[in-house]
Amino acid sequence: MSVIEEPVKTPVVDDCAVLRFAALGSHALPARRGGRRRIVAPDGSELAPATKPQPDGSLVKALARAHRWQRMLDEGRFASARELAEAERVGHSYLGRILRLTLLAPDVVEHILDGHRAPQLTQLVQPFPVEWERQRE
Repeated sequence: MSVIEEPVKTPVVDDCAVLRFAALGSHALPARRGGRRRIVAPDGSELAPATKPQPDGSLVKALARAHRWQRMLDEGRFASARELAEAERVGHSYLGRILRLTLLAPDVVEHILDGHRAPQLTQLVQPFPVEWERQRE
């Protein structure tokens, strides 16, 4: 009876990451962080940190949806938020929570899109002050 060896599966990473991994030997491991592949040292720190802050994809998507839905309501394509929710196949309460994001101060939105430290989406779907000054606190 012969033993058939299966090929070793290696994670797919970009060429630079492979070179850094090879240079470090078995002391570093490729890992996913925030949807991107990174080389992680044994202590858990990234060996190749991002060159600039990356925006939270789910938050950016929610902001885009909120503004698109608000534009659709403003243009009169739908008579109510409930009608829009049915057309978009989402719950009307979810649509209402996401629409609230259109009330964020412009500089807060810029801060989010620039990838700087931003509130989590779960924090933003909770009621927040409409006054822009109070949002900045």
